[in-house]
Amino acid sequence: MKVCLGGTFSIIHAGHEALLRRACKEGDQVMVGLTSDTMAHQRGKDVPPYEERKKRLQEFVRQACNRKVDIVPLDDEYGPAATGACDAIVVSPETAGVAEQINHVRRSHDIPPLQVIAIPYVLADDGIPISSSRISIGEIQDGHRLTSLQVSVGTANELKRTATEVAFQQLLGHLDIQCTMEPVKTPGNPAGEQVWDGARHRAEQSIGSGDYGVGIEAGIVTRREIAMLEHVCLLVDSAGYTTRGASPAFQIPSDILESLREKSISEVVPDDMESLAAYLSQGTVTRKQLVQEAVAMA
Repeated sequence: MKVCLGGTFSIIHAGHEALLRRACKEGDQVMVGLTSDTMAHQRGKDVPPYEERKKRLQEFVRQACNRKVDIVPLDDEYGPAATGACDAIVVSPETAGVAEQINHVRRSHDIPPLQVIAIPYVLADDGIPISSSRISIGEIQDGHRLTSLQVSVGTANELKRTATEVAFQQLLGHLDIQCTMEPVKTPGNPAGEQVWDGARHRAEQSIGSGDYGVGIEAGIVTRREIAMLEHVCLLVDSAGYTTRGASPAFQIPSDILESLREKSISEVVPDDMESLAAYLSQGTVTRKQLVQEAVAMA
């Protein structure tokens, strides 16, 4: 089987190595489409000349693969993969959409579609995918974060910010983490998909030029016809990759559920209780704990 993959390979890193090793494992022939200088410039990329990148790639291939690897110039997004020159293509989450487009072109010309071999992102120690651009600006080196990690929480609630900071410190405490708030509004008393929609909106609106945007939302979800209160978290990173997490959920008593049809949670919970979770658990479970768990799960 002839397997192909493509890329600019301006700086060869662990993500490229994973792609090449998988291609060499799956195919007895491997073809790499290397972005031409013309195509790179059309995309606004400032990269080393083609021949320089090709030489580096050849040296890397000799060490990483035990297969014959052909390196060909890639003058458009699809290259020879759209013409029937390959049987399979190796992609990352970033390039999976291109594989779908290539197969659409192949089908339109009565060419059998490529087998798509997808591999996950290779992450740096900050949980964000390794990329040539991150290396070139000095953000990471050899998979390690070199600069402060900028985390922005889509809220004006200090409790959420603090809980998020604690969760990040527990998981990425070896890094310098700067956790800030970016006020984002969502509709009150969300239910069902509105809970996740609100979390996504908060995350996407808060990330800006940072590394992580954090969206935290609490609302009513129904499981087996039982109404439950759940805290959820959606994270979006600087590469656009999203992950989700949720806290343990608890059943809402019918009388409180009825009150929530007309009132907000803050109006239902007594003044001496900081949250509905604290009220129902008599103070043994706090909102901060639930938020922290949701962030950690994401």
